[in-house]
Amino acid sequence: MDNIVSVNFYTGEPARYFFGSLSAIFEAFTPEQVGCSLHDLLNKDKFRGGCVMTSTCVIAKHKLYRKSNKKSRTTKQS
Repeated sequence: MDNIVSVNFYTGEPARYFFGSLSAIFEAFTPEQVGCSLHDLLNKDKFRGGCVMTSTCVIAKHKLYRKSNKKSRTTKQS
């Protein structure tokens, strides 16, 4: 199971972005655009309710569920 992070801006189009990590947010946006710094987001207490609300957006962590991979069956050849 992996985690993804969504950033939902209050204004602008498109309003929702998805990232693989908190630090990836700051590859696309500045702290001023996000309304906080990476250091602020790394404080685990901020995500107790599952999301952080800033002055410009809502940042939420989500679990990403994937279908389990079954090992491919090998057939015996004579």
